[in-house]
Amino acid sequence: MNSSSINWYTLYTKQGLEKKVVSILSRKNIDNYCPLNKVKPQLNEWKRIAIEPLLPSYVFVRISENELSTVCMIDAVINIVHWLGKPAIVSEEEIEVMKRFMNEYENVKIQKIPLNISNTAPHIVENTGHVIVIKNNSIKITLPSLGYMMFAELKKSNIEVIAANNQAYQVSEKYRFAV
Repeated sequence: MNSSSINWYTLYTKQGLEKKVVSILSRKNIDNYCPLNKVKPQLNEWKRIAIEPLLPSYVFVRISENELSTVCMIDAVINIVHWLGKPAIVSEEEIEVMKRFMNEYENVKIQKIPLNISNTAPHIVENTGHVIVIKNNSIKITLPSLGYMMFAELKKSNIEVIAANNQAYQVSEKYRFAV
């Protein structure tokens, strides 16, 4: 791997300081992403929607491997996440899928998954490399390099069954799934 190539890396931050790290990185003109979740209050609560990090203590940065030591010097950063002794790289595609999912859904939940995914449920027709399912009015996307699955509840008004080439499909906003 060329150490000057630019990749997405994961920073492990002090708890509750993800937004501060994002602010510092942005001031330094370092490309970063912290998935922020819009969490609606429970039914009988009067609170407004809260914005919370989806992955507590994690912030993604798009830099060269040579710049990793620089971002580790930020006070609220504990370390870079490693995999097999090297800084873990998150694919550009997974960051884009995460951004799209977070923009389209609220009350997103995450679940730790095994890294080898074998799923017989319906999967996405588009070629994204991620298992995406609609089941019981929820949508699920796996993020294999992170070992997580993101899921959110779908509104029934956003689900439509269509037929194409003698196969039924469910359409959820911009996603099309085989059923």
